[in-house]
Amino acid sequence: MHTPPKWQLEVDFRETDRQIAAVVVLRLTDDTELTAHGSATRRGDDPGRAPVAEKIAAATALNDLARRLLRMAGAELGRPAD
Repeated sequence: MHTPPKWQLEVDFRETDRQIAAVVVLRLTDDTELTAHGSATRRGDDPGRAPVAEKIAAATALNDLARRLLRMAGAELGRPAD
């Protein structure tokens, strides 16, 4: 019986005064790593909104990761991914 693969996903955040950046690293079963980035601008006058900016930064990084995975799969199939 085939054992399903397990991938590891890590999301790290870096903050500056008004910018929140997310870095997503996906480790595949064969030790391939894909890294993707996203960011969001936080309103400086409302520090309570930082969790919203983190979600936006993470979402844009995950979207970047999805595009990278599609390109990788397309390359393995010998055709471009949309």
